[in-house]
This record gives sequence, C-alpha cells and structure tokens, in this order.
Amino acid sequence: MKMFNLSYNEVVGKIQDSTNLTQDEINQRVEEKLKKLADLVSKEGAAHILANELNVKIFENIPKDLKIEKLIPGMSAVNIIGKVANVFDIREYNKDGRSGKIGSLTLGDETGVTRLVLWDTNHISLIEKSEIAKDKVLDIKNAYVKQGYNNLKELHIGNKGSIEFSNQEITIDPKHLAEGLENGFSIQNTIELKKINEVKEQEVAKINGNLVYMFEPRYYDACSECNKKVENGSCLQHSNASVKKTPVLNFYLDDGSANIKVVAFRDQANSLMNGHANDSGEINYEKLKEDILGNQYSINGRVVRNSFSNDIEMIANNIDTIDTNKELKNTVENIEAN
Repeated sequence: MKMFNLSYNEVVGKIQDSTNLTQDEINQRVEEKLKKLADLVSKEGAAHILANELNVKIFENIPKDLKIEKLIPGMSAVNIIGKVANVFDIREYNKDGRSGKIGSLTLGDETGVTRLVLWDTNHISLIEKSEIAKDKVLDIKNAYVKQGYNNLKELHIGNKGSIEFSNQEITIDPKHLAEGLENGFSIQNTIELKKINEVKEQEVAKINGNLVYMFEPRYYDACSECNKKVENGSCLQHSNASVKKTPVLNFYLDDGSANIKVVAFRDQANSLMNGHANDSGEINYEKLKEDILGNQYSINGRVVRNSFSNDIEMIANNIDTIDTNKELKNTVENIEAN
C-alpha cells in the first residue's frame, strides 16, 4: 500500500529534487531505516521519515482548494466543493467507553467520487433533517483525508470543519460514478466473514479464530493528536502536541483452515492488554500470554503483504472477544427453533 498515495519512487524523486543526495544514497538510507524500525513501517513510510529528517516538504506546494482526484491520504485543512450522489443511514457506535453517531455520503465532482464521513453532531443533524440530500452541492472547509476500506481515499470532517450549501453547478462524470458504485461507495461498508485460507492481499475482511501465539508487546512514540509515529520527538503536522508511548501487538490467529499474523496498534492492542499492567504501568507479558492464549477472537482488518517475510498478514481495525458460551447457546436455540 502506498503511504499517502505516493509511490516509493515519487518520494525518492522529491528528496532528490530538494537535496544533493543521489538515488543510491537515498535507497541506502531508507534500507537503514527499515532495519532500525523492523516491520513497523513500509518502504514508502521509511522514505517519508527520511524526507522529514531532511526537511523535505512532501506536500508543501499542494493547494488546499482541491478537486477529488487530487486528494491524498494524510492531507489536512482541505477545502472542496462536491455534489451529493448518495446519502447513507446514520450509524451509532459504542466503543472503548465512547459513543456517538457517524454520518456518511458519497460526494462527487467532474474528476471523481469519494466517501465523505461526518463526525460532528451539527453536521450529522443536516442529514437527520434531510437538508443534506442527493444532488445537493456542498462547500466543505477544513476536512482531512484518510485511507479507507478497500484502499480507497476518504474525506473526513470533524467539529473544526464546516459544511455550507453552494449554488455552484457540479456535474459528476457518469464514468466516475460507475467506478464509485463498483468500488462500494453506493452502500454501507460491509465486511465479509472469511476463512483465513480465503483472505487475499489488499482486501478488508473479517476472520474468527483462536489466538495461538503472541509476541512481546512493543512501543513507539506517537503524536497525541493524530496518533502517527513521530521522529525526533515531534509530529510533522502537530508540532505542539505531546508524545505518547503507543503499543504494537503481534500475534497469530488460527481457524483450522490456516493461520495468519495479526498486527494490532493503539486501541486494538490496548483492548487485548487491558488489566495486565503492573504497578509501574509495564505489561506483565507472561500473565498476558497465560490469559489470552487459546481465546477466540473476531477480527476485521486489512490484509497486506509483509515486505520482509513476503507473507500476508492482517492489520486489525477491530478486535472482539467471541463468547463461546453465548455462541453455543445461540446454536442450540437455532436448532431447537428449526
């Protein structure tokens, strides 16, 4: 997967344009970063870190008033005008003690379509009151771009952003709309439950299985604002934000058809390690293994290929414990009902 939707060669080219380093020298430094960071970062990610250290501004000359085709994951403070193609049902969530609503819709212009995700209650109320509807044109300010499901870019807007209605004429190219429908922008994202031996690289899937092996947790420094990994003690986008220790937990899940390595970051890692810290805040690894090895979990996430081992692995988006007693009870009830 391309970090920020830029290829490795594109990042190398930007470093070459801004420094006196040759391509071979850049490649060598990137390899050194990869060895130092083990499997925590991709080759593209290591190139971005090098660019940051060399003060090469990857996005410096990119305007913030953009068309959809120019959106790149990692951008912030984006302004865009687009036409609503689809409006989805509002969903409620309750996770890690936090609850709220999420609104989403398909936004398009003459250059493409994308999913727009609304997090602020004032923006969501515009959907609830049917003010945001199909064919309305929206003037979006101060949004940010993320990599979404199926490796597609998504536009997100929180309470720092704004949505206004515009009289500007926007025509969505039918070709782009058809591509959006094919890619799943027309429906709520659904994740198919698969056997481990059925999952494929770059898809988002759900798997169930037993946790059969785990590695000792590792930690990296992350920005308290955006949760991105930081180098040299500060975040590229949030220089005044504090730095926090963020966990990475690697383990293997087995469902009988095969096994797969799962990588859990931040909240997902913390949810598995909850209650296993000692008095000094360090995780009691042996107790953690004792308590969770053999447990059944339901995990959804993106399937990627590890550039070092060349094996596919899953980056967890969500991890739930499977209550085997409840599952057995439901199975019995279904049998009796039939």
